[in-house]
Amino acid sequence: MPYYLSEAREEDAAFQRRGWTEVMSYVREIDGFGNLVTIHPTRYGRDMVDDPELLDFEMLQTGHGDLDSIPATAETVIKSTEREPLMPVVNAEVNYEGIMGRCWQNVQRLSFYVSVFNGTAGHTYGANGIWQASTKEHPYGPSPHGRCWGNTPWQEAAQLPGSAQVALGGRFLAQFPWWEMEKHPEWIDPKEDETHAYAVRCIGIPKRVRLIYVPMLWDPPMLHEIEAGVQYRAYYFDPCTGTTHDLGHVTPDAEAKWQPSLPPEMHDWLVILEAANT
Repeated sequence: MPYYLSEAREEDAAFQRRGWTEVMSYVREIDGFGNLVTIHPTRYGRDMVDDPELLDFEMLQTGHGDLDSIPATAETVIKSTEREPLMPVVNAEVNYEGIMGRCWQNVQRLSFYVSVFNGTAGHTYGANGIWQASTKEHPYGPSPHGRCWGNTPWQEAAQLPGSAQVALGGRFLAQFPWWEMEKHPEWIDPKEDETHAYAVRCIGIPKRVRLIYVPMLWDPPMLHEIEAGVQYRAYYFDPCTGTTHDLGHVTPDAEAKWQPSLPPEMHDWLVILEAANT
């Protein structure tokens, strides 16, 4: 790319950041109700403005590339939750269900759990057809760039299964003190690159609760460092149906390890350990 073209694009981006910064500052000045302020990003919300302190929380947009977007989603969430200034993070646009004839319910579950298990404070589900308000009588058709993302009527898009499954996950996690949980990769095997689409992910609070998301289950993961003197009850949570399957009390071996038995079906699952006194 010629230098002058790259420089021109950076100048344009800087101009846009200044403009959005002025808009957000003005919104704060005239808002008498203390509404939360953020911005819809191309990727990171904080990179859209000159002063990230204007944001109450950061919105992310992490891609619509089906399974290929999951590693980028993990990477983006991890980076955003660690950047200064620290602020709540919401993955606000990822893998709209049905877009370009893909991103179906399995990818919806992955997008949700990869985001929340890496530290987001919220998640937005989206479906192709809804965002365009497409109807049978009046399909949305091509976007300004000339390409059509898909013409599913919003009435059909609103019934896609991914929405219900993401909602099941949200309601399930809401019963735990999720804001106190931290990532604990040392508690599980196999250990994989945390940006891998099918990496096993573990969050929890020592001596209280452990949540393990297993996106591709052949053999259940081995759980490590089961604390002495803590009696855990374990169960599976089915992210497709919201049902649970009891695993009884956890009895670790001499090395403080424990492996759950096989679940009723082979798809992604959550393994939950809760201390008896919680």
